[in-house]
Amino acid sequence: MIRTLLALLLLALPAWPSAPAEKAAPFLGRYEGTGRACSGVLRISSHHLSWSTPFTSCRRIPYRVLSESSNPSGYKVVLQLDRKPEGWFYPIVSLKRTPDMTEQAWNVRGYQSLKDYQTDNLPETLGCLMFKVR
Repeated sequence: MIRTLLALLLLALPAWPSAPAEKAAPFLGRYEGTGRACSGVLRISSHHLSWSTPFTSCRRIPYRVLSESSNPSGYKVVLQLDRKPEGWFYPIVSLKRTPDMTEQAWNVRGYQSLKDYQTDNLPETLGCLMFKVR
């Protein structure tokens, strides 16, 4: 009898409220580029980045977010790879989207060093318009 009452009581209790699911960062996903230097795929998960271009590639490298901003002029995130794999030239990657761009279009830029990013040294970068496909 007591077991039956306890079972009924447990069934009658409302479900335990869970914490709201964390919204995925808008830069996570799969991107495709076109053109001579930018043809390829960029994949960003919550922990790893992979980017293959016709001239260089890196696979599943951990990264950290250096900066992230969202305001009326757009959204920008800057990622720093935890290590620079052999043959990969761009340990700093920035992704930017402005309000005039479609939701799928992103300006992606790879920098050869943190100093190049800080000074926006354009000759030493790979700049690509990429399209988020997932």
